[in-house]
Amino acid sequence: MNLFSPHARRSLLRRLRHLPLLSFSFSLLVAAALPHADAGAQTSTGPSGGPPSPDAWGYSTHAELMARMRDVAREAPGRAEVRTIGTSRGGREILLLELKPAGGSTDRSPALLVAGGVDGRHLAGAELAMRMAEQAARGEGPELSHRLVFVPLVNPDGYDRAFASPSHLRDGNDHPQDLDRDGLSGEDPFEDLDGNGLITWIRVEDPAGGHRIDSDDPRRMVPADFAKGEPATHRVLMEGVDNDGDGSFNEDGPGGVNIDRNFAFEYPIFREASGDYAASEPETRALMDALYADPAIYAVLTFGPGLNLDKAPAGNGGGGERKITALLPADRSSVAQAVELYAEAVKGVSAAPALPLPGGSFAQTAYYHAGRLSLATPGWWPPAMDGSEAGGSATGVSQGTDAEERLLAWADAEGLEISAPWTPVEHPDFPGRKAEAGGILPFAAWNPPVSYLEEAAGEHLAFLDALSARMPDLAFADEKVEPLGNGLYRVTVSVMNRGRMSTHTEIGDRIRWVERIVTEISLDRGQSLAAGRPLHLRDAMGPGESQTYSWLVRGKGTLSVEVRCATTGTRRLAIDLD
Repeated sequence: MNLFSPHARRSLLRRLRHLPLLSFSFSLLVAAALPHADAGAQTSTGPSGGPPSPDAWGYSTHAELMARMRDVAREAPGRAEVRTIGTSRGGREILLLELKPAGGSTDRSPALLVAGGVDGRHLAGAELAMRMAEQAARGEGPELSHRLVFVPLVNPDGYDRAFASPSHLRDGNDHPQDLDRDGLSGEDPFEDLDGNGLITWIRVEDPAGGHRIDSDDPRRMVPADFAKGEPATHRVLMEGVDNDGDGSFNEDGPGGVNIDRNFAFEYPIFREASGDYAASEPETRALMDALYADPAIYAVLTFGPGLNLDKAPAGNGGGGERKITALLPADRSSVAQAVELYAEAVKGVSAAPALPLPGGSFAQTAYYHAGRLSLATPGWWPPAMDGSEAGGSATGVSQGTDAEERLLAWADAEGLEISAPWTPVEHPDFPGRKAEAGGILPFAAWNPPVSYLEEAAGEHLAFLDALSARMPDLAFADEKVEPLGNGLYRVTVSVMNRGRMSTHTEIGDRIRWVERIVTEISLDRGQSLAAGRPLHLRDAMGPGESQTYSWLVRGKGTLSVEVRCATTGTRRLAIDLD
């Protein structure tokens, strides 16, 4: 490793930052010895003084994230366990980190799953999930009451393209795709025409191009409104050339399948980057296999460009439809509670953009096909500035959106440079016409400097703690023994859900992937069951709901009644018959 390269310095210091406290003084010595390195590993500009890159803003590469996961496991022995759940199409490992409560049992107790980096463009989601795991392992914030399961980076192929040269965002993995259906794949990638190491935008003078320079902020290109007499002056494209001469630009670059469009629910068949068929990709199968293998996972929190925690769900799903495409009534209640808790724990939810969950996403499939309570959020968004309108549409989709204006206002207030200056370039597809590369950096829309994510990680950890406090809690509410004579006893037991959410989702009972509640009686030696079934199964039990079971037992001794459900754990009651 060349310690004097900027990337190597940042990588080493990031690793040192996550070592135990005994290494603190050593890390300071190393920082002093490395010229121009700083522990934050973040700058407002790139390494050559140009626009910033994800690396300059402190993001870890895939390899560095995997090392941080293993560091957590080493620093929290007995509580943290890391294991490989799969390998990406490009050969990169996908790790899962399981964190148990301090002093908790080693069995599969109820859990919450946190997933990030499913869409390769969303670097912040992977960083947020990783920081939540690190904070929880260090005991920062609330004490855990349930297991936490983290898969911070599901799509490492797409994620690592942000650290390639040139740096560019791609949602897909390394599975070659013929996106323009010309019999070739990867023949029309992006090109860094201005040589700044980043893929940004190209604007070309064109009166039919549909865009103009924003008169209030020349960094922006905005749609021309012909109805208002605004003439178009430019055409706007992603940076690159038309390599295959088909009239489209950069439409068939390297990779890939967007993993967050490759899941089974409402799979977008025949759509770009969705894959050959649902769950065609090893990353998709690895995450779903991990979810199905752990039936104790009660809820899933997915970081990505989708949001269902900004408002209570609409009441348009009654459960009588042949194809269920909306939350069932009991599940709407649980999600509504989660929305309430999210607004209390996470700042500025009212400023979040509207981000409907797309078909083929993990967040949708986790609910509709795996039966888990599924919550989704980008985790971070540009906060509303004074005088600006909250909400809006998704940022980073196109030049000229209101959300883009808010992003620039926030960055200016924070002193962050998130645009590249418009620089003249020679564009081979537009000879004799003025072409310039620059504009707002595509990665900046969702991915701020990582220093802004530390507080956000703590807020989301507090949200999960508040959510776990409302999770179901099965308990024995009442017991009664009635001697009937001749060694015969009537045993009556009531089981109650003391939590504020159902024991599992209503849709879980419909799709039959979620384990039902089991109530079972076990007899002592010499005892026999005169009446009643030894084992009872039932569907989800709502908050405050109870059910009573009764048996006739012959013979003295100590019997036990056990109630168990994967998403609530197991409770046992011993009853003496004298």
